[in-house]
Amino acid sequence: MERAVGWAAYLAFCFLLLEAVARGYWTVTHGTGFLASPSRVAHEVFYPELRAAGDTSDPEVRTLLLLGASALHPEFGNVEARLRRELEAGGKPVRIVNLAVPAQSSRDSYLKYRFLEDRRFDLVIVYHGINEVRANNVPPGLFRKDYSHYSWYERVNRLEGGVALWSVLGFTLTTLATRRSDVSGRTRTCRSIARSRAGSTTAPTSGRLLRSRRTSRASSGSRTAGATRCC
Repeated sequence: MERAVGWAAYLAFCFLLLEAVARGYWTVTHGTGFLASPSRVAHEVFYPELRAAGDTSDPEVRTLLLLGASALHPEFGNVEARLRRELEAGGKPVRIVNLAVPAQSSRDSYLKYRFLEDRRFDLVIVYHGINEVRANNVPPGLFRKDYSHYSWYERVNRLEGGVALWSVLGFTLTTLATRRSDVSGRTRTCRSIARSRAGSTTAPTSGRLLRSRRTSRASSGSRTAGATRCC
């Protein structure tokens, strides 16, 4: 019995030590709070803009949430400035939480909104466009409704449902494992796209369809129909 208790204490100590190391790593590299919940750490690693949400509980302040990509980003347009100017003309204090980030899609906005679902917003504006076209520019056999045919969404989709969010250590190990598998996963995706293109008369041009690295040329010695790169 004493031996079992000793092992349990040792394992608990090792877990707490590794948990502290994981928290310290994300705090230093991504600015997450050391004592933040695992869910907050995970979300802020992928979406650091979430920190701008802050406190939205003041009923005396009209609070708006903007979700989108470059069309709503202040560096690419004046939507936020115009909204602020027109709403402030009503005499009530206005706070605009703009979480729009260039190149993101509706999937990113969905995941961010899910994280903020317990916050109070008087109005939520969601605007997406061309990035959805890019995300859908993939052979039908590879398309996934949750956009997991992108390596990026394959990773961030783990935020939904709380997978590996029971501890920061669990999130860290899952992230490292996913990054390791990205290379082989992207290689398989590139080969699937190459086969799809080879079977058609006109190969689709996907632009930056998938964030992929160059695959090894040693096995084939050629660059048939984009088999060595698909981004």
